Formats: sequence, C-alpha cells, structure tokens
Amino acid sequence: MAGVNPYIETNAQPPRTKYHITFLPSGKVFEVDPEKLPYGRHGLPGSILDISEAAGVELDHSCGGVCACSTCHVIVREGLASCNEPTVDEEDQLEEARGLTIESRLGCQCVPNGTCDVVVEIPSPRERAALGRIVDAELRGSNPCREGDAAARHITTKMPVPAVPVAAPKAAKMPTPSGDSPRTLSRVRAV
Repeated sequence: MAGVNPYIETNAQPPRTKYHITFLPSGKVFEVDPEKLPYGRHGLPGSILDISEAAGVELDHSCGGVCACSTCHVIVREGLASCNEPTVDEEDQLEEARGLTIESRLGCQCVPNGTCDVVVEIPSPRERAALGRIVDAELRGSNPCREGDAAARHITTKMPVPAVPVAAPKAAKMPTPSGDSPRTLSRVRAV
C-alpha cells in the first residue's frame, strides 16, 4: 500500500519555490524543485517522506505513507513554521511514536511550503527504542541509565546540558475550590 489516504483531509500546500532540506544525522542536503513534485507515491506530494525517497535517505514507513502508523516519525529541527499544520489523524498516530518532541511530525504528512530551508532529524530505530525505554522507566520511577541500558545512556549523553543552573520554579498557590470542584476533587483523588 502506498500513496495518499483518501479519508484524510489535509491543508497542505505544495511549495512554489525551490528550497533545501537537510536530513540529520547523515547531513545530506537535497534541493526540492516544486516542478518535479511529487517524486513518488509515498505520503502526501511534497511531504518529507516523498522528498526523502527522492533523496535516497532511508525513512521507515510501514503503512506506505498513508498516515496509518508512526514509523515515519521525524523531528523538524528548523523550518517547522513553513510546514502545514498537523491533522487530527496525524496527531493520533504521533501518540504512538517513541521519543516525541514538540517538533515531531509524521514524514508522510508534513509538507514544507518552500518559504525557508528545512532541517529534519530522522531518529534511528535504536534511538527511538531507547527514548521509549527512558520514558517508560521514568513512569515506573526507575533510571535505565543506571541499570545498564547502554542505548539509553547513549541518548541521555547526547542531551544538551544547560549552561546556567536553572532554579526550581516556585510552587503556585492553588485557588480555593468553588462550584462543582468538590466532585472534581473526589474524582481526582480516586485516580
């Protein structure tokens, strides 16, 4: 299966001018020519997945680029403002991806409009799995880096360390409950 999911409405506008897209970690730079779009049948025309296929950059896409999985998860490091807004369907699929950031998108659905150059990071399967283990471990209250997980240790050593010590935020004063708040509070306490 490949192409475009006919059940998903998108607001993607193809680019009108040439621009460059850089794929990390390989550093490969590819010039996108709007006159040659679409390059293939994977994802939306002009999507990061479509461009990666033309550039010879490997980007997993188990569903063929129809927004039915999260294997084409990418992180748009620069140029995110030039990309179409994610659809509800894309956001639903992104919830299943490992190592999400606020710059995360599905490569099959993210279409830059060409107003600026774009830098995209393709997390390796190893990094995605390690990030998932870190998040899962934090939810359980353990630390995979201390427990001998070499891949998790590798990921956390790549995370930037703030140059200036960050002070802990002051605790916010909670407002006094009013209205139907007691019922809400009882539900929260039950969980």
